[in-house]
Amino acid sequence: MGIKVEGLDDVIESFERLGRNAEDLSNNSEVEFGKLFTDEFVRKHTSLSGVKEFFDLLPDSDNEDELDKFAVSISEHKDWGSLLEEAVSEYVENELFNGV
Repeated sequence: MGIKVEGLDDVIESFERLGRNAEDLSNNSEVEFGKLFTDEFVRKHTSLSGVKEFFDLLPDSDNEDELDKFAVSISEHKDWGSLLEEAVSEYVENELFNGV
């Protein structure tokens, strides 16, 4: 005697999709800067109006001190590294659960 569970096929498909998304992420070690700092991310995590303003103000330098000052001036982050880490984390979460 078995019990029929409604919606189980949908759950299985969601897990399969999650697995495919995770595999896609693991095969891609590079992400374009613009995919991390989207309009949605910039509006949510900074005081700026969008990605255009973000890129207009972003220092044209690899100088860590300048990037840290920039991050502090536009967000509640303590430095550039923590802002970047949040962008990567949000990107991974969005990609992982895409279509799930």
